[in-house]
Amino acid sequence: MEKAEIDKKVKVSHGRASLVGEINKMANEGLRDRYGMELVDVRIKHVNYVQAVIPKIFDRMRSERIRIANKYESEGRREEAEIMGYMKKELEKIESEGYKIATETRGEADAEAVKIYADAYGKDPDFYSFTKTLETYEKTVDDNTRLYLSTDSDYYKYIDSFTEK
Repeated sequence: MEKAEIDKKVKVSHGRASLVGEINKMANEGLRDRYGMELVDVRIKHVNYVQAVIPKIFDRMRSERIRIANKYESEGRREEAEIMGYMKKELEKIESEGYKIATETRGEADAEAVKIYADAYGKDPDFYSFTKTLETYEKTVDDNTRLYLSTDSDYYKYIDSFTEK
């Protein structure tokens, strides 16, 4: 079979396996009738492409690699979203549990403080009143504060009691 005949007969549209099958089929038609032989297998060792086709082949290969890369990137983004979602859920769960424990602890501490204050007030109401007044001073007065006190205010009462001693 001449090259011109093969070029006319073989139109490859499905790749190497298809081409090998077509060559095997065409070769066996002539061999069996003329020589009584059967061709069992054909292997393609190397394919030379026409120069005009090479850029298209590389473009096709490049686009196939890009398609595969995009597929992997898409799968990676999907897995990242799943992991981030799981992580966010777990973080919210941990924060929620921490907030619950902190709130319970704060409530217990406040209750204990109220109990201590109540006990202190019951034992010595004047000392309790003095302590609360000092706490108020601490919260409202700084180095640049000027106080103008009435002589009948609680603040003045305690300041005046210190100056007498």
